Amino acid sequence: MDTRTLCSRIKYVEHSLINAANEARSSIKSSRKEDEENCLNTVTLVLPLILTFKYIVVIYIGCQPVTI
Repeated sequence: MDTRTLCSRIKYVEHSLINAANEARSSIKSSRKEDEENCLNTVTLVLPLILTFKYIVVIYIGCQPVTI
């Protein structure tokens, strides 16, 4: 194998490793973003339910402050 072929193969492997590292990095960033969005969506959905339930409990108990 001559030097030119060896160098081109080394460069190919180097570029492949760089691309794989970049894909892994972007995958990690996107999964973190999805986790943050899922957490935010959960809070957005659950918080009104908790507040509504608390309001209903306060009404049924006779307007006494209740913490759940």
